Amino acid sequence: MAHCTLYSRSIGWIPVDLFLSETPTDELAIAEHPVEQGASISDHAWYKPRTISIKGIITRGGPMAGYEALLELQRSREPFDLQTGLSLYESMLIQKLTATRSKDNGQICEFDAICREIIIVSTEQSAGDTSGYDRATSTQNRGQVQARPVDEPKGSSSNGGNPVTVRF
Repeated sequence: MAHCTLYSRSIGWIPVDLFLSETPTDELAIAEHPVEQGASISDHAWYKPRTISIKGIITRGGPMAGYEALLELQRSREPFDLQTGLSLYESMLIQKLTATRSKDNGQICEFDAICREIIIVSTEQSAGDTSGYDRATSTQNRGQVQARPVDEPKGSSSNGGNPVTVRF
């Protein structure tokens, strides 16, 4: 007995009748650090957010309803799942949306969309954790610090060579 799996194609909650083309991009960034002699050192790599370029057609509800639904999804700025014939793309946003209308396709919504994965992270800090110390907005009491003259002959400063006490 033959087994066949049909995939429902959708962008978020919007069913797409036909994907004319889908061009996914999965890219790896590779760090490069130049050294004095020889080639650059590549010591680590990370995945960049996935992107996919889609050409599709929506026939349900007419061209205006299909395009408005895509615009609404884009305006919401809420991550959605994108199901294509190749893969399920999770946590996506519509980065760019273009609709094409001509005498040949006046009754359908033909569109081009570039969707990009967003990566959401959360951080947690415990009450006693000082690793999140912000030097720009916080102060730190370092007690008394004595200023020392730089390349100045002893006794030639304006205060008669006496040490200056500065508080930070």
